[in-house]
Amino acid sequence: DTAQELFLEALAICKDLATNRDASYIHIQLGHIAVTLNQLNQAQDHYLKALGLARELHDQRLQLEVLAGFVKVLAGQNELPSACEYLGLALNHPQSNHEIKLLLTQTQIQLKQQMGQDNFQRAATRGLERGLETTMLLLQNTKLLQLA
Repeated sequence: DTAQELFLEALAICKDLATNRDASYIHIQLGHIAVTLNQLNQAQDHYLKALGLARELHDQRLQLEVLAGFVKVLAGQNELPSACEYLGLALNHPQSNHEIKLLLTQTQIQLKQQMGQDNFQRAATRGLERGLETTMLLLQNTKLLQLA
């Protein structure tokens, strides 16, 4: 609760200062906290807000960080093929970094175990082939993550 409250305070400050990069990063962190608390609707909301800001900034690395969050939401919803597709893109995109890879290591292991190596690899390849721009448009413009 304390971390979440502090990030919400920081978000209010960012809105006052109009710093979209910081606001996007804070929404990503709030999304990660919500995933940890198994509050997937709340996580999705934060990731979508971060995605909008990251796209306004044309920041691919920030978009990949958002995508990593969506991987965790989808895995939590047991939407394994979609989670694998997004994970494949997040891990293998040229702008991916060590932090993204570290964030997704445990999820990658779990998805491989649940899907099997061949199915996991096929899904991850589909995600990479789809590309970042198309994937971000799908996330931003559709209701892919229907949560009850």
